[in-house]
Amino acid sequence: MNATRLFCSSFSSLVAGALALTLAACGDEPAQPKSENIAVKPETIAAATTQAGPLQTPGGAAAGQPASSRMPELPAVDPDKVLAGKVKNALEAEPRVNGQGIDVTAADGVVSLWGTVADAAERKRAESVATSQPGVKSVNNRLVIVKGS
Repeated sequence: MNATRLFCSSFSSLVAGALALTLAACGDEPAQPKSENIAVKPETIAAATTQAGPLQTPGGAAAGQPASSRMPELPAVDPDKVLAGKVKNALEAEPRVNGQGIDVTAADGVVSLWGTVADAAERKRAESVATSQPGVKSVNNRLVIVKGS
């Protein structure tokens, strides 16, 4: 019995000490890095500003040059992917169509619908929603009717 009491007392003291150290560390502020003072000669600053010239941008291109020479080219936008995205968003916004179960592809304005629908009315409604989107020339409706989908 004495050994158990001694063990519990020692263990409690150890836990209390660890807790005290942990709490004491919480109040410490993290060390801030010290900034170094770097001496720059005035003639170095003057030389750097005259090299750029008054009509140049920070990137080094002259102000009169077109933006394409100053900035990297963005990837071309695929109009088929944009059209498929618009149709997909319209299907998902339509409450009478389960748009999440329908995949959409597009090629030159021809939209294809893939997936499953619960009944013929939902299939027809999905086709109607797709046809109503600007840029859609025709719809290839490949939706399959599956009860309970």
